[in-house]
Amino acid sequence: MLVAALLLWYGADPLIKNEMGRCALDEASDQSMRKLLERYVEKFRRHSVSGRGDSRSKLNTQIAENTDLYQMKEC
Repeated sequence: MLVAALLLWYGADPLIKNEMGRCALDEASDQSMRKLLERYVEKFRRHSVSGRGDSRSKLNTQIAENTDLYQMKEC
């Protein structure tokens, strides 16, 4: 669940559908995972104009920022 929380924190789209047309919330069987996903679905919908956010862009930006911070720490 920690990995899922991390992915969601960095902008993973909890509403993306699989080949069967089901999102992560539809597939979650664990109650704590369902609660986590429900919180992020609400946040994702609020911050998205069209119901779909630009999660790939957000994630790429965060990865670049983290890489820059890591490189700065090495100096």
